[in-house]
Amino acid sequence: MQLRLPFAVVLTVLFASTLAANAGAQEAEQESEQDWRKPRSLDGLYERIAKDLKGGKPLVIASYYGMWQARADQPDRNLNWGVYYGHKTMLMRAKKDGHIAKNYKHTDWKRVHRAESDADPMRVLVFHQEVEPNARWKKLGVQKSFDVYLVMEAWQGQEAAAKAMVRGLRQNKGRDIAIDDETTINTGQAQVTGYFGHNFFYDYVDFYWDGLDDIKGDIARPTGVFAVGCKTARVPGFGRLITPNAYAVLYSRTLMASEGYSTLALADGLLRALDSKAMVGLADRTYRYFQKHAKPDRRVGRPFVSHGFRMFEDTSK
Repeated sequence: MQLRLPFAVVLTVLFASTLAANAGAQEAEQESEQDWRKPRSLDGLYERIAKDLKGGKPLVIASYYGMWQARADQPDRNLNWGVYYGHKTMLMRAKKDGHIAKNYKHTDWKRVHRAESDADPMRVLVFHQEVEPNARWKKLGVQKSFDVYLVMEAWQGQEAAAKAMVRGLRQNKGRDIAIDDETTINTGQAQVTGYFGHNFFYDYVDFYWDGLDDIKGDIARPTGVFAVGCKTARVPGFGRLITPNAYAVLYSRTLMASEGYSTLALADGLLRALDSKAMVGLADRTYRYFQKHAKPDRRVGRPFVSHGFRMFEDTSK
């Protein structure tokens, strides 16, 4: 015997089923949107870069350096820029330093631009090299050699450096830099951008400072972001830069020194299209090498994390 339900009951059942289906779809969509706050590979970033390279564009890495408090107005004497292991100094000697050659594959950096100012940014340097694609790049369709530009800006104001970085990241705002009569690069178009230096969120109560949150904008294409300083992946602040199209290339989980060998590791890893685990391995190994080079008995940890390795692990265990 077939049971016939009243029409109103049928409508109610159908309506409830539709609501349940829509709710399930919304939950699935929300979960998908949150995937970027979980471990994920850097594949999306490298696919974007490969598309640019195949289109004849260079790889541009825009790096903003907040000067250490001591001699902040003298970059060439500053711990984060001009001393022996400073970022600028290590890039300047990359081609002739045996210890650098021992630790990195791509060391043929040539300075192609230099600017000085009494106001921020106090120094702007651009280094260039031409790179032969390895097997990873060839698998992504990059068959010809490509140009890489590493743009380095030294800022007396740490927060100001981070703000400039985020304007590039979220609003594609940067500076045009003429390399020669035929080549101009714009830091706002960099495929990878980030900050090196003191994690200034430590200087605020409960790490609260909303200066970066006030810079609005959506990241339209997959873009690499990095923040190398004390516990940038652990205390609130720089972690909020990670949004759906932002790939965390290199962050840190411990107290650490932000020095030039980490710029070299970041750039070398990108030029080799390393995955998160390999990127972290390179950064950790070279950090340890140079930290212990002058002081062999120094205790050195493994400070680095990346989007697909260590960054989103359960730290309560």
